[in-house]
Amino acid sequence: MEHKYYENFYLDKIIKDLNIDPYTNIVKLEEYFEMFPQDYVAYTYYLKALVDVGRFEDALKVANALELSDMKDKLDIHFWFPKFRALVFTENYEEANKIYVAHKDDLGSKDKRAIVFEAIYAKLHGEKTDIDIPTSNLYFYNQYVNYSEEEFFNHVKKHLIDWNEEVDMQSTTVFNSNFPIARVVEEVKKYIPSDKRLYYSFFNNIYVFKYEFNGKSDGRNADYFKVITAHDTDHIITMYPYVYGDLVPYIDLNYLNEERHHKVRTRSQIDKFNQKYNK
Repeated sequence: MEHKYYENFYLDKIIKDLNIDPYTNIVKLEEYFEMFPQDYVAYTYYLKALVDVGRFEDALKVANALELSDMKDKLDIHFWFPKFRALVFTENYEEANKIYVAHKDDLGSKDKRAIVFEAIYAKLHGEKTDIDIPTSNLYFYNQYVNYSEEEFFNHVKKHLIDWNEEVDMQSTTVFNSNFPIARVVEEVKKYIPSDKRLYYSFFNNIYVFKYEFNGKSDGRNADYFKVITAHDTDHIITMYPYVYGDLVPYIDLNYLNEERHHKVRTRSQIDKFNQKYNK
C-alpha cells in the first residue's frame, strides 16, 4: 500500500545513520521531502540534524513554518526538543524556558537533558534550583555549574582500559593503556572552542579528533575520539574512542601518535647503546 504522506522503509533507511553523518542525512531528507512534503516524523529528524550541525536559524525557520502548517496538531516532544535546542544555542533563553516549562514532564526529571537545563538555569541566575539531582547525573550537573578539570580526569578514567580491568568491568569503548591522555588533553585545548564541531544535547559541543589506534569503540579499533565540552568553552565533560570520525569535520592529532612512537624508538636505541657498552 502506497502512502501519500510518508514512506517508512525509505525514511528508516535515511535516518539510520543520522547521529553518525548528519550532513548527508540533511541532503537525503531534503530529497525525501520532494516526494513526501507532509511527513511530520521526517521533519522532526530534519530539525534535529539541522541543530546538530549548527544551522540554528534554518532550524527555527522550519520549526516556525511547521507551527503554522497543517501539521501543527501533531507537534510533540520530538518537535519541541530540537526547537528548544536551537533557542538555547542562539541564547534565546526566555523563549527556550517557555518550551521547557511546558514540556518538562515529557523529558522526565531524571533525564540528563533536564538535568543539564537545570544546570544552565543555575548558572545564568546564580542560584540552584530545588530539583533532586540523581547521583548518576550529579557529575554532569556540577561540571556545568562549577567546572573542575580534576573531576573531569577522575571521570574520564572510566574510559581507560586499565581502570576497567582493575574494577572488572567489560566496557567495549575504552582507550588503550598507552594512550597519553594528559598530553592529548593539553593538545586538544589548543583547538577548542572552534567552529569545527557538532552540537549535542542543548548545551554541548562535540569535537572529533584523529589519533590512530587510540582504543576501541564498541569492540572495534578506533582511529578517532570524541571530546564533549560545555558549549563555547574548553571545559571538557568527557571523551572516548570513536570509529566514524571520517564522516564529520575532524582535527588531526595523529602527529602526537607519531611523536610518541619516535620517543619509544629513540629510547630503544639508547637502551641498546647502553647495553652494548655497559653504560
